[in-house]
Amino acid sequence: MKRRQLIKTGVVTALGMDKVGTEQDSLIQNFANAGKTDGIHPTTNGYRFIARSVYEYLKANHLDGSKSIVCFGDSVTGRDGFIDKDRYAVYLSKLLS
Repeated sequence: MKRRQLIKTGVVTALGMDKVGTEQDSLIQNFANAGKTDGIHPTTNGYRFIARSVYEYLKANHLDGSKSIVCFGDSVTGRDGFIDKDRYAVYLSKLLS
């Protein structure tokens, strides 16, 4: 589907994809919400969104609870100035417990 079709059907809003931009409530760091022009790293709410999305996928596919989950990656997973409690892996762990 094209973005315009996704917007019309409400998929963009349901996924939170309409919250990516230059506004204060963007899920991605920008000058309005982080005081810097980042445009790549999630905000605290962005990390929560990632965790919730992964959690919903795990639940929908019956992958929660019986296995260990390892989160690995780049600065979105690791450190980019956010303290550990704001990592999506920490939020995901809380959702799974």
